[in-house]
Amino acid sequence: MTIPDAEQENQLAVELMMEVYNLRNNLTGYYDWLKSRGIDVSNKEKDSTLWHTVILERDNGDCAKQIEKAYLLFGQYRKPS
Repeated sequence: MTIPDAEQENQLAVELMMEVYNLRNNLTGYYDWLKSRGIDVSNKEKDSTLWHTVILERDNGDCAKQIEKAYLLFGQYRKPS
């Protein structure tokens, strides 16, 4: 009999929600969702998540989406005008 690993299942659920929000082009909503559940997200983790979406679009062969996701990633570094 295998005992479920709640921590591992929770991590998988969080990763799946990231994919859902990514497919809806709403990663900022994903961070809000995490925050609403008391999960702090560092800037490093946000960068990693955004980079993952760039790679995913590259792997899917969608250059336009890859560029769009890269702008989302690098756009957060723009200095306010």
